[in-house]
Amino acid sequence: MKKVFSVFLAVVMMASACFLFSSCENNNDEGAVVEAYFVGEQFQFDPLYALVDDDAARALSLLFEPLFRLDNGGRVQNALAESYKIVRNKEKKLYQMEITLRDASWSNGTQVTADDVVKAWQRIIDPATKSQAAPLLYDIEGALEVKNGELTSVEGDFRVTAESAKLLSITFRNHYDEKGEVVEIDYDAFLRKLTSLALSPIPSSIVANAENYWGRMSATIVTNGPFRVSTLDNLNVKQFTLERNRYYHRLKSENEGEVTYKSLKESVRPYQMVTSWSEDSFETLAERLENNTVFLLCDMPLSMRAEYKKKATTDGLLSTSSVLFNLNEGNALLAALGAEGYKNLRLALSAVISREEIVERITFATPADGFVSDGVINGKNRGNTFRDAKDASLISTKAESEKAATYLASANLTGPVTIRLAVSSAEADSAVGQYLKEKWESLSPNIRVRLTKYSYSTQEIIPDGNDAENAYIVNVPGVEEIYYNAASFAAYDAVLMDYQMLSPDAFAPLCGFASAETGMSGNGYNVVPDAEGHQHLDEKYGHMTGYANAAYDALIKQAYEEVDLDKRAAILHQAEQVLLGDMPLIPLTFGQSFYVKSGLLSDIGNDNYYGYPVFTKLKMRDYTKYLPKEEETSAEEQ
Repeated sequence: MKKVFSVFLAVVMMASACFLFSSCENNNDEGAVVEAYFVGEQFQFDPLYALVDDDAARALSLLFEPLFRLDNGGRVQNALAESYKIVRNKEKKLYQMEITLRDASWSNGTQVTADDVVKAWQRIIDPATKSQAAPLLYDIEGALEVKNGELTSVEGDFRVTAESAKLLSITFRNHYDEKGEVVEIDYDAFLRKLTSLALSPIPSSIVANAENYWGRMSATIVTNGPFRVSTLDNLNVKQFTLERNRYYHRLKSENEGEVTYKSLKESVRPYQMVTSWSEDSFETLAERLENNTVFLLCDMPLSMRAEYKKKATTDGLLSTSSVLFNLNEGNALLAALGAEGYKNLRLALSAVISREEIVERITFATPADGFVSDGVINGKNRGNTFRDAKDASLISTKAESEKAATYLASANLTGPVTIRLAVSSAEADSAVGQYLKEKWESLSPNIRVRLTKYSYSTQEIIPDGNDAENAYIVNVPGVEEIYYNAASFAAYDAVLMDYQMLSPDAFAPLCGFASAETGMSGNGYNVVPDAEGHQHLDEKYGHMTGYANAAYDALIKQAYEEVDLDKRAAILHQAEQVLLGDMPLIPLTFGQSFYVKSGLLSDIGNDNYYGYPVFTKLKMRDYTKYLPKEEETSAEEQ
């Protein structure tokens, strides 16, 4: 939902489509350059922090590959994993999953190992880490206990181990029935969690030396997906370049010397994607699409969207655009209105807006009638969605003016108040922010909304060891910084962001709102140095909003213990109802991806449950007309 930028896709043609090539035997042919508008500003490529909005998730889906993938029907397919099996030892009450990895390399040619998966998950479960993804791992023995500080060793007590370079072993925590017998979890549901981008492996040797910034510098961004980041300029040109990862699903030893590409099942031909987030050419996009100087639009100005709605291919995202409120101690609205008054104000702010009107303004979205997004699976049957369950609609998609007035009357609004609302500088977000300002200020002359547009303009200097002259300059992330940094969040009363579900399971996003007392939110502990400089755990963190409700906590704990997926879904529906009764966040719309393409392009894949476009099989007719300049020169010389 950030600024749109240019993308140049160098398209790869497969052996099965040799009729598109002037010479199918030329292994040096890197494919055409296809200009497109793909995604917005992106400065953070670390899955731990970047997966807090739609644009970041779409970009990272090209760069990182988790163990499994989820097709459009909700069926689990192998990705980095080659196979898995369940290992049971009923006498010892030990239940495990062993996952064998395929032969695969990182974009720098080093092998992707089981230890890279272990390190990624340990990083999420480490109590010093704030992560929305932590609840995805709570089926594993020791995960919650390490996260909330009851157990102390993330390497020993969190039971995920690398048995070899290619074998990952997972030990599940035990659930017991009334007779004291172990009840096994639903392994299919667990595998669906492992399709989350948030659980992708990390290049552990790189991250170990650059924990805080490896995902913001091209030299340290190493990926295991079909693409890699080859250049990243945050300061001057403000663009980054993606290239096809020549080591995708291959070991480096197979790539010594000249690389031969045979089929996508073996590898993919590398190609280039240069990205720049300038809006200078927005006004000519329609014309450029017609004359084939731009080939793919995955984003576009609001002025074009209504016209292109019927031409676009759309897909739902597991994402809910939401306004998150600051309920933490010290917030001015909380101090002025009290907890109950502030809650009623939030309920009034939700009731006065029309989610259908928001969709009319931004086009590519659907009105939200709850927090958990469309597509999240409800219970055992993967064909049932959380939103389609009986009585699942919790908020109106239309404005409810009378209800808003009733809530406002109970808000103790005796004088002027200012709501500090932060939105990104993207055109669509700015439009939504302006709409909210208009509707909220219409409630009362005492309400004023101060709209602030956050961006990626803040810079941070990272020294290169002790060499000050060679310090790196990177941009501090926008919404990531606000969401994960309490001091940044405290500067606002409300923040507009895309709330990612992260997987097709409702537990993780709802568990994230558990209070600090439970230690279940995923945000861990505040880690501080003692007098001798040693790190130790201080206070637990809840959700960044500061939301706390004992009844809600009890439901989340109950869902955590429940194995039966249908019973657990019923509990989570109750939890969502409590959450939206307190309204620490206002759901607005469910996310939607879209693209409009030139007739020259084909095979843009969409067999992805998360809704991200898939470019691994992309083809382009007459591609030789759009070769990079170097290749054109080479062809002329020959």
